[in-house]
Amino acid sequence: MKTTRKISILGLLLILVTCFGTTSLFAQDKSYILKKPTEWTLVKDLSDVAIYYRYQTCDQPSEGTHKEEVYLKVVNKTNKSLTVEWDLELHYGKKCFNCDGNNAEMHAKIDLKPKEEVAGECMPNANGPLIIFSKMMTFEYPLSLSSFVLNALKVTESHSRHD
Repeated sequence: MKTTRKISILGLLLILVTCFGTTSLFAQDKSYILKKPTEWTLVKDLSDVAIYYRYQTCDQPSEGTHKEEVYLKVVNKTNKSLTVEWDLELHYGKKCFNCDGNNAEMHAKIDLKPKEEVAGECMPNANGPLIIFSKMMTFEYPLSLSSFVLNALKVTESHSRHD
């Protein structure tokens, strides 16, 4: 009986360690938002580009909005024109948007001149691949951004001329 109990406890511990280990690895691999920095924080550092994010409150009284957004900044570290593409996956609580990667509206494409930096910012009617809605600040919003992932990240040399 004691041997069976020891085996059962060891089996349970092995299952728990495996489950928590897998969850931990998945979370590290998929979730970039572990905190809400207001300064630029590195998300991805590749040989040709670096991608950063930061949280910021965006007040647009003319639009009647007071919201929190995440801004992305993409930096071309080369002397070449580049195109950077990704599929954005968003998590609001337990709800995932574009987890299957099939939503064309969540595909981003940015063209960069040599050594150029582009970043999202708070502007009237601003919406684009460098701005991610987090939550409304003027009223209790049921969900807020809990994480995002830049899937299928691809950097290619652009053959179009930038003047």
